[in-house]
Amino acid sequence: MSEPNGTQASLPVIRVLRSQKTHRYFACNGWSDDADSAKNFEHAIDAVQDCVSNNLEEIDLVLRVSGSSADLFCVALR
Repeated sequence: MSEPNGTQASLPVIRVLRSQKTHRYFACNGWSDDADSAKNFEHAIDAVQDCVSNNLEEIDLVLRVSGSSADLFCVALR
């Protein structure tokens, strides 16, 4: 998406945790099927800390544009 001055408009990118087994997203009150309802981490290190403190395993860190169903980036954390 281009702005009138030729620069790219920034889209909101979310960082969420997704179970490799269930493909559900980690939320503050459990797990969600919707990435936009998941806990959004400002920094990747915060996501790693939540994995450790909640003993989450087989988890991916997913980056995607809010409202999109396609991942921009996905990496296994634990």
